[in-house]
Amino acid sequence: MLENRINRRAILHSGITLAGTLAAVQLGSGKKAQAHFTPSSQRKGILLAVDLQNGFLTTPECQAVVPKVVNYASQFHQVWATRFFNRNPNFSRQLNWNEMVSGQETELSTTLSPVVSKTFDKPSYSPVSRALLQVLRNDGITTVAVCGVDTDACVMATALGLFDAEFETFVVSDGCASSGGQEYHEAAIKILERNIGEQYVISFSELPAMQQ
Repeated sequence: MLENRINRRAILHSGITLAGTLAAVQLGSGKKAQAHFTPSSQRKGILLAVDLQNGFLTTPECQAVVPKVVNYASQFHQVWATRFFNRNPNFSRQLNWNEMVSGQETELSTTLSPVVSKTFDKPSYSPVSRALLQVLRNDGITTVAVCGVDTDACVMATALGLFDAEFETFVVSDGCASSGGQEYHEAAIKILERNIGEQYVISFSELPAMQQ
């Protein structure tokens, strides 16, 4: 029974097929591009922790992300978080997945909450909306480092949305995990390297300074 519940929870954050992911990676293999980071004096960066909610922290790998975020929180101007609420009928209709609607499972990890300055609720893979973009711009944020779960679903959607919105976007490779397992996490990292740049998919210790 527990295994079935975990598998249903994993559906949302493992929506990309591994075969399709690896095929796309092969298309992007080639010469490494040069990074053009925003100068430190002009960078005001936040850490955006994606969906670190009780109902998604179902594996040791996902649970291990939370203490890393807390440990590195002081390196950023602020830590913001997203919370997923299952409101889109497609999750039930197409995936037969009906969890994360309300209650304790939708709450942020209590370990994470003390370091979070702002929280944004969403009914979709990505939180990138006019409202979020307006807050980012009003606060003078230039750079967003994305972490959380799942690498192959909501983390990827968030990073690509921020990239499209013209923010300097990093994905913290050791600050992400997938409830689908390490294979999905690694495949998603490869996709992200191709789509936002290898130099922008790096570990916490490799990130440039995020505070002005």
